Order: sequence, then structure tokens, then C-alpha cells
Amino acid sequence: INLIPTFAQAEITCQDQDAEIYIDGEKKANGSFKGQLDEGTHQLEVRKQSHRTLKKTINVLSGQTLRENIEKLQAINGKLNLDSNPFEAEIYIDAKHYGQTPIQIPNLLIGEHNLQLKKDGYADVNEKIIIEEGKISDYAFDLKKVCSVTINSEPSNAKIEINGNSFGYTPAKINSLEAGEYNLV
Repeated sequence: INLIPTFAQAEITCQDQDAEIYIDGEKKANGSFKGQLDEGTHQLEVRKQSHRTLKKTINVLSGQTLRENIEKLQAINGKLNLDSNPFEAEIYIDAKHYGQTPIQIPNLLIGEHNLQLKKDGYADVNEKIIIEEGKISDYAFDLKKVCSVTINSEPSNAKIEINGNSFGYTPAKINSLEAGEYNLV
């Protein structure tokens, strides 16, 4: 008895290794898929966050190998206008350096991002920002001055707590406190 296969081998490869491959609505793999598909028509989708989804109908013939090579998916970008007072704060978005404020970043992936602003003599700003498709997202931050405090004790090696937070042991120089009143223990 000669058995005739009713399936085909499928090899689907994406240039975006973290893109998700779906066949007929079922997730099959990330980046590349090798496996069997039943003969007939199937719906292929390749998805990646903040990118355009690729949808394609594929026809599978029994006993054959289907090979699909998917190009990189198109990124969906928005714009960011970012300012600070004072200006020239170093900008980090998702830990990547983007220069100094003020700045317009024309092609930033849509979605939520972690923003960090740094400037000597000022407290770091750590915020979540949202970038939307087809919109300019405007953000401006007032940086708060920080003070430098040196703490000594007799005897030394005393534990330092400021407003309930640990700051090591004496003698110590603390460079990260905003101007204001604190409870020192």
C-alpha cells in the first residue's frame, strides 16, 4: 500500500527574529517556523508590537515544501518633542541615548517607553511616556536641584537613614538629595 501524504512541509522565515508567526489564528513560532500543514488554503499572519501586521493567504499542496521568506515588518512611528528646564539634560529612552534637551525625535516606535533625563546638579527624571501614531507627543520637565551633604559621626560606621531610606554608613557624602527638609537618623 502506497500512502499519499495529505500535508506539506512549511518553512517560514522572518527577518524580524522576534516577530510572531500565526497560521489560521494559532501562534506557531517566533522568527521562523518549520512544520507540517494540511493541504489547502491557510491564513498567515506575522505580528510584532509597534509594527504593521503582515497578512497573507498561502496555498499548500500535498507532498511539496512551502517556503516563505518574510521581510522586516514596517515600523509604526510617532514624533516626540522633549524639553526640560534647565535645558541640555541628557536623554535616555529605553536606555538608549538620544542627545540633549530640547529635541524633536521624528521616528520613535509607538507605545510606552521609559524616559530618563540626567543633568549634573539635578535629580534624575524617570517617567513613562506614550508615543502615538500620527501624533506629536509633547513632554516638558522641570528638573529639581539636588544638594550634596556630608555626614560624619563619632564613632564612625554609623548607619545613615534619611526619611526612612538607607544611605550607607558614616562617613558619607550624599549627592542625590533635592533641596528641602529631611529626617536624619
